[in-house]
Amino acid sequence: MKVSKKELRKIIREERSRLLRESMTDMADVQDAIEGGVRPIGDVFVTKMIALWREGPAEGLNLTDIAADEGTWEQMVNDAVLEFDTSAARAIEEVMQDLEVRLINGDF
Repeated sequence: MKVSKKELRKIIREERSRLLRESMTDMADVQDAIEGGVRPIGDVFVTKMIALWREGPAEGLNLTDIAADEGTWEQMVNDAVLEFDTSAARAIEEVMQDLEVRLINGDF
């Protein structure tokens, strides 16, 4: 069976991803640290964005075009920060996994 370069690259990427996921599952303390580091950043973001509802008009920003009331705005901010937490943690995990592989490969 012949495998094209494109197919081979895809197979390698998938296998690498699988191995990296397995590697990180053994590093629960690293994942806990990542979540612990991401959460305070999200908290600051929430505080700033919720304050923007009150400060926006003075800055020429009318958020009532986006959210009907402050409660709706807060819900939107909370939804956004949940996405931030997930995305940031995933990005950090990917970098950590890449560094782990590179260390094991002797790239440093």
